[in-house]
Amino acid sequence: MEIIKQEKTKTDVRKTSMKVLNEKELRVVAYARVSTDHDDQKNSFDSQQKYYLNKIARNPNWTFIDIYCDEGISGTRITKREGFIKMMKDAVNDKFDLILTKSVSRFARNTVDTLKYVRLLKDRNIGVYFEEENINTLDMNGELLLTILSSIAQQESSNLSAHVLLGLKMRAQQGRIVGGTSCYGYDYSKKDKQLYINPETSKVVKKIFKLYIEGNGTSKIAKQLTEEGIPTAKGNKAWNEGTITHILRCERYIGDLLIGKYFSIDPITKKARKNRGERDQYYITNHHEPIISKEDWNKVQEIMKARAKPWANKKDSDFNKSYAFSGKLVCGFCGRGLTRDRNFSMRNPKYYCDSTRRVSKDKCPDSKMIDEEMLKLSFMQMVIKLRRKIKIDDKFAKIVKTRLAYSRKKLLNREELSEEKFEQELVDSILKYAIVGDKTETGKCRPYVIRFILKTEEDTLFPTYKKESINLYKILEFDSHQIFYYFKEDKNGKPRQVFVDKIKITCEVDLGDYEWK
Repeated sequence: MEIIKQEKTKTDVRKTSMKVLNEKELRVVAYARVSTDHDDQKNSFDSQQKYYLNKIARNPNWTFIDIYCDEGISGTRITKREGFIKMMKDAVNDKFDLILTKSVSRFARNTVDTLKYVRLLKDRNIGVYFEEENINTLDMNGELLLTILSSIAQQESSNLSAHVLLGLKMRAQQGRIVGGTSCYGYDYSKKDKQLYINPETSKVVKKIFKLYIEGNGTSKIAKQLTEEGIPTAKGNKAWNEGTITHILRCERYIGDLLIGKYFSIDPITKKARKNRGERDQYYITNHHEPIISKEDWNKVQEIMKARAKPWANKKDSDFNKSYAFSGKLVCGFCGRGLTRDRNFSMRNPKYYCDSTRRVSKDKCPDSKMIDEEMLKLSFMQMVIKLRRKIKIDDKFAKIVKTRLAYSRKKLLNREELSEEKFEQELVDSILKYAIVGDKTETGKCRPYVIRFILKTEEDTLFPTYKKESINLYKILEFDSHQIFYYFKEDKNGKPRQVFVDKIKITCEVDLGDYEWK
């Protein structure tokens, strides 16, 4: 037996030092961030950009691609850092090989985010070089050092948040406004930090309280203000019940001030939660000039308490939000969301366009109610056909495979899929949203069309980030033999039942900026 050693011909980029990377031909980008808009930080921001431009330009082996920047943005949350998001999108699309950044804390102050994105980049053979810590992620034998340093950066952020909270608490104890300073009916003076009555909007506030005491509901008041053309606090034409309810419950209109209505759960997510006794609150009486008398305000609170629905004071966690397609269905005719209706006269729950609840001119006339069981069966038929197509179709376009990478992985890892067994977990993991109903080029309305739009890796990385443009590509299309019926007016204006023996299903993915040729 003869053993012949074959020498390696390529250098594994994962095991290269920064010295070797300097000698390799690489496409290089830089990431810079400052967390405030102060002049000294702005100078630092400009200096970072010039520094990286010169550094990349000086290396003859490197090709400058771009500098991604976030100015005046906190590093604790990725979703608000547009420069960072664009950089990660370009990384997914293989536009560069190496990222230069000042330090771990500039990259992210969240340990989970740091490791998550570094691993994502490493999987794509893209390195991150942290200059202050002298860490090259492609040269790490382990993640211990990066984990420690990113944890320190996160702790610094937590300590800063604690100092800020202490300052806000001291302001509250002194009776000064903390948090939101705007209040419809008042003007806030930055000079003396006080609320002063606005002569015009205060009249609207008085009108709202008067109408409610007279027996009008919040919906009727909102409709009346909208019809009278009175703008909201944000300048919108339409009022809604929630805004009216908020005004009726606000203690500021009797001259008092409650500080601490909401609190942040933690300094990383910065998610706000209604304070139900978890934190201290400060109630300050006679803080400013009132618009409404205490007698009228108390009368309104009593009426609201009497009218309150059984679920009015429930916590968010008391509600079950795990319906099959909650928040994922969009009307193909008007773009509004679809609402689930569980009427006991119906055999199965139905989804219908939210506009059907509105008594107004903008009611969607083309959308029809669709059965939840029909949606479940259609979804399972779609994923079964998609998995088969992915497995056997060698001509499956590369760009589609790239964009579909996340959903493909989820589908192919499934041992078994059946039309009879609906999988809620699969809906949550791969379905971004579904469009129900569409119009043909000739203008024919088809309420029996369901378009399932799958998630891409970007959607899982940045779930709250909205894309500027949508470029949907149809992967597969088929007919599902299910009975769909709806009512349509005939020539005499009488409703008649229309039956369709099959519904059209499509599966699509967003190609992003890619132009299909």
